[in-house]
Amino acid sequence: CRRPSTSRFSPVSINSVSAAPVVVVTITTPYHVVALVTTRHPRRRLLKDCDLLVGVFWTRIGTSTGDYASGTVEEIEEHIAAGKPVMLYFSSTPVALDSVDPKQYEQLKEFKAACYKRGLVESFTDSTEFKEKFARQLQLRLNQDEFFTSKSMPPSVDATPEPMLTAPVPRLSVEARQLLTEAANSGDGTIMLMKFFGGVRLNANGKEFITDRSPKTRAIWEGAIEELLREGLIADRGYKGEIFAVTREGYEVAELLSPKT
Repeated sequence: CRRPSTSRFSPVSINSVSAAPVVVVTITTPYHVVALVTTRHPRRRLLKDCDLLVGVFWTRIGTSTGDYASGTVEEIEEHIAAGKPVMLYFSSTPVALDSVDPKQYEQLKEFKAACYKRGLVESFTDSTEFKEKFARQLQLRLNQDEFFTSKSMPPSVDATPEPMLTAPVPRLSVEARQLLTEAANSGDGTIMLMKFFGGVRLNANGKEFITDRSPKTRAIWEGAIEELLREGLIADRGYKGEIFAVTREGYEVAELLSPKT
């Protein structure tokens, strides 16, 4: 059988999600099934046949099984033990204190700390941020994780590429895209904006972007910096508007702008 092109591994969109109890959502890509679960709706049979597990937590961890803090935690550990990838998201949405079970929350924090050491943790503040992060990170995971890229396509599946929904990429100008891509590909991930009497220099990855002293050129490239800052793709590291560093979100978007083949 033929191996599918990595361009086929694109996520579908999710209409809504929260860390409160919701039904299990099954996301089917052309060759893989992803299970999105919450603490109150684990599905052992469903997870057994899934390739990727996505867990969403807020203030509860679930009911102890004796061996594990909860059934959800047990299923996550079993999924990892099977050599399958896991993505865990923890909500930082404000909550009324009188609605929180202190013991549950403390156990959840311990679980989150343990997962953090294993590089499994992401956080979000609302459903909009979750959808943007998850769609972007899911596409990267499906395109790059060895678990998926090393798998062959079933013989019964047609390998002919077909249009798929892609993860949302912020609307950026050509200049902002170019600047982000160059910075992400550099060794230090920085952008330097140096202002001096009579002009400005803008550099990333050893490349100069402002090649003349016209006000229009300066406005275009400074506008590109403002776009990237507004979208959270770069951060001001010098706090003087001179040194900017690509953020985690910036690297993820840069990957989507220049996918590896």
